[in-house]
Amino acid sequence: MAAAFLTAPLALSASCSGRSVVPPRRSLVRMSSEAEGIDTDALMRRIEDVSAGVTDCRLWVSEGCVVPGQRMNITAPPEVVELFADSRTRPVVALGRDRAEVHSHGVEVKLRALQLRPVVPNIHPEGTADIVLEACRIVRVNTVPDSGHRWLGRPARGKWVELDAEQEGPPEEEVLARSEAIGTSATTWVGLVRSTARGKFQDQLDEALQDLGPMPAADKPNARALWVAGLINPVKGVRLATEVRAAVLMAASVENRLRTVESALGDSLRRLQAEATGSERGS
Repeated sequence: MAAAFLTAPLALSASCSGRSVVPPRRSLVRMSSEAEGIDTDALMRRIEDVSAGVTDCRLWVSEGCVVPGQRMNITAPPEVVELFADSRTRPVVALGRDRAEVHSHGVEVKLRALQLRPVVPNIHPEGTADIVLEACRIVRVNTVPDSGHRWLGRPARGKWVELDAEQEGPPEEEVLARSEAIGTSATTWVGLVRSTARGKFQDQLDEALQDLGPMPAADKPNARALWVAGLINPVKGVRLATEVRAAVLMAASVENRLRTVESALGDSLRRLQAEATGSERGS
């Protein structure tokens, strides 16, 4: 109903000038809503929030961190299942933490699959389920009120973050070159992991690549840096690089984000290349 109010044309004739005067959108909404008995203040706050990319959300805080595209397959207790089953009405944001200090940036996590488990006394209470979660949009959490569970389901306010869209114009030449370079290095890294591990990490690597999808274009350096962070720090399996997902997610600039990925990826490449060289000498 409210959408109809926003799109319906409404003009008032100015008796002196003869021109049509259209009230501001706030006035349009208020006039139409008052006629229907709608809470106009709440409606306007909602409209302003949507325009500003702000949302009410609930938090899922853990010591780990995920980046967009990554998927988690977990056996969840009933309270976690309930949290994500209700995420259609209020997004759930996964946040990492360092001890008691909660990170400022996280990702919206959506429930992709759910399979209830049989009840096993003292192990799997009723409502336990195997669930698949996917990390989606980046969210900057603005406030964390002191209400609800400390780590699970606490209400908060967050703002959607489009890192590359926030950059003015195309990336600078240096940033673009570094973005292209980490893409090339990531391809080399994948090849080395496959060859040096002799198939040990094949399944996990293929799964990580499938979840992440295609590597973002070089002219989207923030998205590419996050993608590479998810590649070298997968949810499970391969542990061949320094953990950088939280640092990359919360970096203050694209330069810092690229620098963090370059360091971790370069260090992992050197170790993999040394291992490959050692294997060749020993064969």
